[in-house]
Amino acid sequence: MRSRAPGPAAIATYGVLLVFAALSLGPLLVMGFDALKTTTEMARNPAGVPREPTLVNLEYLVAKYPGGTFVRSVSNSILVSSGATVLSLLFASLAAYAFAKIPFGGRKVLFTLLIATMILPVEITIPPLYIMFARIHWLNSYKVQIVPFAASVFSLFMLRQYLMAVPDSLIEAARMEGASHGRVFAMIVAPLCTPVLSVLAVLNFMGRFNDYFWPVIMVNTAEFKPVMTVLPTIATDANSMFPPSEYLMAGCAVITLPVLIVFLVFRRSFMRGASLGVSVKE
Repeated sequence: MRSRAPGPAAIATYGVLLVFAALSLGPLLVMGFDALKTTTEMARNPAGVPREPTLVNLEYLVAKYPGGTFVRSVSNSILVSSGATVLSLLFASLAAYAFAKIPFGGRKVLFTLLIATMILPVEITIPPLYIMFARIHWLNSYKVQIVPFAASVFSLFMLRQYLMAVPDSLIEAARMEGASHGRVFAMIVAPLCTPVLSVLAVLNFMGRFNDYFWPVIMVNTAEFKPVMTVLPTIATDANSMFPPSEYLMAGCAVITLPVLIVFLVFRRSFMRGASLGVSVKE
């Protein structure tokens, strides 16, 4: 059976998709190209394919940058992002189960108040939080970068809405069999939430890994700085006011890898969670 040629509408759709793909991938390609250029070629050919690719920029950042600052900052970012993501998903899923499936007095009011906190600009909360963390001696530490983000209202909201679609009869049947709330959560709720948890894992990890505003205020010690606050300060000597572009692009290429790896690990569940609802029926 002969397949029909695509019509004008399909061709137009593919054309639009190709344009958006090019616009999305273009900056990434330029970043990769620039990471492989010398200072001289960067000045002569800032956006084109490198004529003589080299790894000297990456070698400088990884092996020669003073004190191993860049490598340590990447490790800090991975540690902070992973810790905050795990805690956020754990606490948000437990809270979402309680708000969705465990009746208790005032839960609607409490949930509404929690959602209302999402409209507060983060700039309003920074001064009191800074004073609080300074008084309890949490500044310049991993704790100040992880613990405040262990409670994510956005993750709670998404998980609660997801669990609202799970039939109450499924939870009640398990409870009637003598299962505790902890067992119900571990054996029923958590497996059902795998798609949305994968989506939130990617979003939370990216949010923490790419964050600049919070750590640049709360962390001034090089030992605990994440890579996003270190990368803009990379320089070849103390008198440089701006980081060389080729080093900056090499650093950007390196820090893209952890986020890409997290997405690839969760890609199947991520796509399923982004497109499907709960596949449980009464």
